[in-house]
Amino acid sequence: MDATRMSEQTGQQPWPMKPDGFPAPAPIPDSPPMPPPQPITFDDLQATATAALDRIQTAAESVGAISVRESSEDGNVTVDVNGKGELVGLWLDDAAMTQSGSELGALIVATASAAVAKAFATVGDVIAGLNDQNAGADSAGSD
Repeated sequence: MDATRMSEQTGQQPWPMKPDGFPAPAPIPDSPPMPPPQPITFDDLQATATAALDRIQTAAESVGAISVRESSEDGNVTVDVNGKGELVGLWLDDAAMTQSGSELGALIVATASAAVAKAFATVGDVIAGLNDQNAGADSAGSD
């Protein structure tokens, strides 16, 4: 979509325009960006990349180790799921066999869904921890 049609539809210009129809120039910074206080070497880059890779691998191993067991309120269904949300275990109490197929199926799905929600919350915690570590590494490297 061109700028004229966009401005006709929204009533707004997609960018500031000068009266001659050309966009306004980009602002010029007050001072040029400064180089880092110490030169960055290839070894520095390699160490930073290796540390980041180690953090990612540790997080991936943590996610791979996640296992959540959840039971239905009545205790008739128990499921295990992994960090990917895959069903890896299912146990049915003898009392579960007295339920109709549709009732039992709904109970299995509800129990598995609750387990997956807990597993994904744990995965979210792992990812948040990785993000915190990466942010800490970035700020430590910029000092």
